Amino acid sequence: MTKPKGQSSLIACRGLVVGYGGRGILPPLDFEVRTGEFWALLGNNGSGKTTLVRTLLGLLAKVEGDVERAPGTVMSYVPQRTELDPTIPSRVVDFVRSGRDRGWSFLDPLPKRDYEATRKALEDARCGDLSHEQLSHLSEGQKARAVLARALVSNPSVLVLDEPTSSVDAVTERAVFELLDALRRERDLALIVVSHRSEFFVGRATHAVYVDRAGGVAAAGEFDTITRSAVFISRHGPIASPASPPPVSPMH
Repeated sequence: MTKPKGQSSLIACRGLVVGYGGRGILPPLDFEVRTGEFWALLGNNGSGKTTLVRTLLGLLAKVEGDVERAPGTVMSYVPQRTELDPTIPSRVVDFVRSGRDRGWSFLDPLPKRDYEATRKALEDARCGDLSHEQLSHLSEGQKARAVLARALVSNPSVLVLDEPTSSVDAVTERAVFELLDALRRERDLALIVVSHRSEFFVGRATHAVYVDRAGGVAAAGEFDTITRSAVFISRHGPIASPASPPPVSPMH
């Protein structure tokens, strides 16, 4: 994979067709994800977004084409909240550390490297003050931060999130997107985010993949190019930033 100066190429898709049982559900896609980029995956429910994500992660076999990952690329995945059980009887710190569950032993239950990674993940996700709280006692916004911290603990180079704000209110949703954009810059990682709320990508996402299974559409490129294309606007209309609210407080 070629890479522009100053950016590492992490994932390259060439003629990628995704689907099930050897049958494609979308046209071929060509795109490349690089360090520091924020990719929005856009489309209606059932359009193929999650299928594409699971193929990029290697959880589904591709139908055609190639998905090439650069050596050393670490991908961390935050599935839809419906696939998680944040009511389990666990402290936040233990839930977050479970993202690094390997090499554990009773003689060394929390190796130094795991402790430091957990501490940093909690701090970066702005939930260090919640570390000893029970996960089941947290608000939806706090749970969103804990889940994000768990994804960060493996120090990913690509962070993939599938509808990360599906269970929160609009104010918290904005805060989640602001935090994700800040983490992209602070950790110099690539983001791939699935969301039906495309307006929150405005001013944050650098690139987009737009898929429409029913319409037989799959396109990738710079965010403004994709969202201002005739095919996108004909189906979804122009994207406008949501009205500016008062300054956002931390996710409660």
